[in-house]
Amino acid sequence: MSGILNFSDQSVFGKFFRAATGMSPVEYRKKFD
Repeated sequence: MSGILNFSDQSVFGKFFRAATGMSPVEYRKKFD
């Protein structure tokens, strides 16, 4: 997933994702699992 969006590493993606959604990718995934 992070590769598709061209994020260099997972932590950068995580910070961006949290800023965008207000939750971590893991929390988001659990919510919509």
